[in-house]
Amino acid sequence: MSRSYVDHDISLPSNRFTMVPHHVVHDVRVSPKARLLWIHLAGLRPGWEVSVVQMAKDIGIGKNTITSGTRELREYGYLRLDRITDERGQVTEWRYAVCDPGPGFPDPENRDGDRPQSPDPENRDIEKELTSSLREEEQDSSKYSRARADDSGTSPLPDDWEPTDRHRTKCSTLGLDADRLAAEMRQWAYAKNVRRKSWNATFNSFIARAKPKPTKATHVPTETWDNL
Repeated sequence: MSRSYVDHDISLPSNRFTMVPHHVVHDVRVSPKARLLWIHLAGLRPGWEVSVVQMAKDIGIGKNTITSGTRELREYGYLRLDRITDERGQVTEWRYAVCDPGPGFPDPENRDGDRPQSPDPENRDIEKELTSSLREEEQDSSKYSRARADDSGTSPLPDDWEPTDRHRTKCSTLGLDADRLAAEMRQWAYAKNVRRKSWNATFNSFIARAKPKPTKATHVPTETWDNL
């Protein structure tokens, strides 16, 4: 399977902030999610390994949105995909080169006329190879998930596990913070390398333990009241 990594064809300061040019933010030709993808890639250091599956998970959008966002960014010069091949012509690496075409995008009134056109043959070839690469990523991810489960059917807490809507409703009813409780469970699970058959059921146990205990009424003798 080919490796994909980030590189910068623009000068970005190497600190803990991601600097975004004004025209990147205001380019009406680019959808908000494609813009978010550009910011995500620009914030990664050169050489950082990426994949469609991982980017979708990190940003919180679908895999198809990543591929369509990649297409938009390439169309308008914000991203270049370079194929690195071996001596046999096989693709060994994909270079996600973050670019900055500079200001000069059209007025918002001309937006409809400036949407991406049908990709040329070279773009279609690239997208075909990326789609194939995505399938390989998903297959590898599925194999890895199956491999993590042992014979007893237990597995460690998945990185992408989140409380369900039912969990959140239950926590809200009890006056509990579902996200804080989930963070506590993650810390416990990772620290002790815990394995479970059902992490949703385990979280239910966490909710039950965190449930506020009813306070017992304390009987105050009559003579005590008389002395107050």
